Amino acid sequence: QQVGHIFNQDGRLNRGTGRIYRLQAPGAKPAPAFDLGKLSTPQLIDLLGQPNKWFGQAVLRVMADRKDRTVIPALTKLVAETTGQRALELLWGLYLSGGLTEATALKTLEHADPFVRLWTARLLGDENRVAPAIAEKLIRRAQAETHLEARAQLACSARRLPARDGLAIVRRLLARDEDAADPRLPLLLWLAIETNALSDGAEVLALFQDTAIWRHAIVKQHILERIMRRYAQAGTRQDLLTCARLFALSPSKEHSQALMTGFEAAFQGRALTGLPD
Repeated sequence: QQVGHIFNQDGRLNRGTGRIYRLQAPGAKPAPAFDLGKLSTPQLIDLLGQPNKWFGQAVLRVMADRKDRTVIPALTKLVAETTGQRALELLWGLYLSGGLTEATALKTLEHADPFVRLWTARLLGDENRVAPAIAEKLIRRAQAETHLEARAQLACSARRLPARDGLAIVRRLLARDEDAADPRLPLLLWLAIETNALSDGAEVLALFQDTAIWRHAIVKQHILERIMRRYAQAGTRQDLLTCARLFALSPSKEHSQALMTGFEAAFQGRALTGLPD
């Protein structure tokens, strides 16, 4: 009944069962002792991409400790020439060695492997700001990216960037109607918008001044109700005037109904008093 024997004091100890702590092939022998710390950095790089996941993680830890910048040119070349898991681990090694420069990132954002593109966007976003050339590349990448997970990462990174850059990325991703039925991506885009809703309300409102954006499926199905509810719940006069502005920008009755659904949800249990005309 309890493989973990946590009730053994109640006499519920079965000595015939217990936890499995090791799986071993018949005739397996221990590996020879080794010390990754004694290997040169080029030797460590050769171990990246092995099927044994432990080696990749351990090698990257040692590379992070060393920060050996002399291997940056070789790593940069290898990343460009490689695909698959090894390419991703090489990218991580390049980043940990201090070699993910603006020039390199502009190239890895166009890498053939989608997970190299994805992780480049993530590592750049972790800095919370990017150079103008990188921001422009991320915006173009959002428009052209063919891989769903990479688009999801662009949405996550957009949330971390200043509103001007982040919302420009969001604008391109909102236009990807093929993602409207995805269970995650529309909500990631909403979080990127909501993060700036109060701190950069003018930038958020500028999104909806473009009539074309109202036609996109993600906006109609996932964003309009939420953005209206967010401002209506905040409830200051400026927030309520933003609600009024959204109603004024609405291009059709269908869009206005979606906005009204969010507005009514925000005022459930609250008095409709003191609203601007």
